[in-house]
Amino acid sequence: MANNSSLEASPSEPPLFLEVFCEVSGKEYRFTTGTKAKFAVSVINKKLGSLKPRVVFIEAAKDGEEPISFGDDACLVNYGLGWKLKTVVDSDFPGTEKNNLQQQFPSVISMVISLTLLVTS
Repeated sequence: MANNSSLEASPSEPPLFLEVFCEVSGKEYRFTTGTKAKFAVSVINKKLGSLKPRVVFIEAAKDGEEPISFGDDACLVNYGLGWKLKTVVDSDFPGTEKNNLQQQFPSVISMVISLTLLVTS
């Protein structure tokens, strides 16, 4: 059995890794401290494969506190006791899903056909 004490940092040292909880898969994904948020999102989405919804960014959340969002170039950090890193998915932001974008913006061909029908009628 592996010795888990080697994975834990002492109170005076920063943790050796961070865990990001993914709501889509229900799993925790581990990254080194300082990993760029964009890389973590990319890795998680690749592991999700074709599952929907997709992860769009990562945030730190704590009960009773406003969440802290990590931009693409931000480094993931542990904010301490009670804070948890978690994914935010595109279904949390209506209209950002890839399928919705196709419905909101009709193709050029369908617009030309519509215009042609209007002109010829």
